Formats: sequence, C-alpha cells, structure tokens
Amino acid sequence: MLRPLGEWSPPYDLEHPATPKAQNILAALTAVASDLGVNLDQVISVCLYPGRIYNVEEALIPAMLDALPEAEQAKCLRCLRDFHEAEYWRRLLQQSINTGRLLLKVGKHFADKVMPKAP
Repeated sequence: MLRPLGEWSPPYDLEHPATPKAQNILAALTAVASDLGVNLDQVISVCLYPGRIYNVEEALIPAMLDALPEAEQAKCLRCLRDFHEAEYWRRLLQQSINTGRLLLKVGKHFADKVMPKAP
C-alpha cells in the first residue's frame, strides 16, 4: 500500500530504485530494519493485497524456513503442502459452483427462447 498506489509492476530494483514506488519500498524496508535492529537484507518486501500477492512464496517463506531448525522446517513444509492441497480443492469447488451457475443461466436463456412464456 505504498505510494504511488497505482504503480504496480514488480519486481522492483531496490538496489538502484529508479521509480517513486521502488524508492518508497526501499525507504520502508530501511525504516523497518532500523526499528528492528536488523540488517536490511533480513527485511523482505511482500504484497498481501488480494489478487496482487507478491514475494511471499518466492522470498518470505524460504527466508522464514531458513531461520528455523531442521525439524521445524519439515513441520512447516508439511503444513504448507496441506494448505496448498486444501486451497486447490477450495478453488476447484468454487469453480464447479460457478460453472453450475453459468450452465443454469445459459440453459434458462435457451429455454426462454425455445418456449416463450404464455401470456
């Protein structure tokens, strides 16, 4: 949600930020690193806005896993796998519901054309 809000073209070059968005992202990351007392390379920019999720699975999750002991990594990976499987089935169910609605709508449309309603 950093400004300019309308600019959305990841990935951003944060080593040489040329756009206002990249400059604001770098400034935010620098502020977070300073507040937390960590190195800048330990802070990862992500977007969690619905439909624009970015850099979570590519950078954040691997960094979090790297920080965990091996046994905890295995548990987290199992949970992620289970989450992705459940998410797959949720999406499939929603797509099936939407397909059913579309088929009913199309069927009603054709039925109305073939058999007009009596006056």
